[in-house]
Amino acid sequence: MLIKKRLGVENLSMMIESQQITIPQIPELINELKLYGYKTSSSGNVQYGAPEGYYDDCVTAPALAAWQLRRSNPPVTSRSVGFIQHEEVKRIQQMRFWNEQSRGF
Repeated sequence: MLIKKRLGVENLSMMIESQQITIPQIPELINELKLYGYKTSSSGNVQYGAPEGYYDDCVTAPALAAWQLRRSNPPVTSRSVGFIQHEEVKRIQQMRFWNEQSRGF
């Protein structure tokens, strides 16, 4: 899957702001999200990423996951847990309930 970094990061930002996904409180991830930005070169090109000497892998990974969520699911307005949509959590909980019922718990 090849996406432009700008589109992936803008999608991630939009999904976080609209509470379609939440970001785990991992210090490295939070730090990279805070440092992540863009700069415009003298020729007018915009480059997205971490400042020199820092990494942006922890931003790129959730951006790719959010992009895949966007592609595989229609937009939702409900909140989600981590990168799992609320509807998926409900389905998993129902499966657990029925499995427990069938085993006599």
